[in-house]
Amino acid sequence: MAQGIKMPTTDDLMSMWQASGLKQKILFTFLMIAAFRLGVQMPLFGINNQIFSNIAQGNNIIGFLDLFSGGALGKVSIFALGIGPYITASIIIQLISVVIPSLEKLQKEEGEAGRRKLSQYTRVFTVVLAAFQSLIFMLYLHHLPGAILPNVNPIMFFISSMA
Repeated sequence: MAQGIKMPTTDDLMSMWQASGLKQKILFTFLMIAAFRLGVQMPLFGINNQIFSNIAQGNNIIGFLDLFSGGALGKVSIFALGIGPYITASIIIQLISVVIPSLEKLQKEEGEAGRRKLSQYTRVFTVVLAAFQSLIFMLYLHHLPGAILPNVNPIMFFISSMA
């Protein structure tokens, strides 16, 4: 071992654990993962999951999208879109910032405040994109034979699924 490197002791690790707020950050991360995994298990109202899961197994594109959603798309759960809208919005904002001079200025010249503003734009665009993608997904399910249970009101299906 090198001469100048000191291995942290148990006391050092305990002080880092308490001083940096690491405990709260780790707890928050575990709670978010648990909430996501719980949401993946909750199917959408009025959906015949077996029909869509059979289609998802035979379709490479849906299987690929299911990979990004953590298996939520194949189960048609309430978190079916996963992180896809955020990733797409982030890529689109990055590409648009090259074309639009004011966004490029925010990214390069404004420093940390500009990057925070660009991040805020990304989050707002994520909500818009998620609403659009969920509408397209619901229209796809609506036209898929047997995917929606027969006793479900179509208007209530769209309202409950888009919420």
